[in-house]
Amino acid sequence: SDLWFVQQEVAREQDARIKANHLPVVADRSFVSGLAFGYARQDIFGLGDAIYQHTVVRQAVDAGRLHTPWLAYLKIDINSSFERKRNDEELRICEYGEEAVRNVRITEEERKFFEKQIEFYERLFSRVPHLTLDALEVPNALSGKVKQWSKGLPTQFISINLDDLFVKPVRVEEWRP
Repeated sequence: SDLWFVQQEVAREQDARIKANHLPVVADRSFVSGLAFGYARQDIFGLGDAIYQHTVVRQAVDAGRLHTPWLAYLKIDINSSFERKRNDEELRICEYGEEAVRNVRITEEERKFFEKQIEFYERLFSRVPHLTLDALEVPNALSGKVKQWSKGLPTQFISINLDDLFVKPVRVEEWRP
């Protein structure tokens, strides 16, 4: 799945380049989302390898297939996130099918998984430049903040030490990116 995430991000970035026509593009995710998923997956389910995932992403960045994005953090607490999903049930049914949405309860393990993703973002955004947005604000306000922020960005792609984008899993004693 790590390779799949990276392949999806490479395709998404290529599509964005075509559509952007040298203008800024705002995407709702990047390879950083895949890193958050992998972080939670390894810690909660004991699946995956954060070092391998880091290597795959680094290779794609080094090859110029991915670029380190400017980062905006849409911050939300876990309960608000679940509430939004419940409120958006009809749209999710159209997208995923009724059986995949109705009467589905979030298990404790799934809750921990989402909490681990939030933990990843909190730890990551404590050390890299970014814009923090409150997910509970209305979309037009958020859009205005992103537009205002993006006007001050000096380049299309940020220059961050790639190692800063990788959060050491809590249970891993030694971490060598």
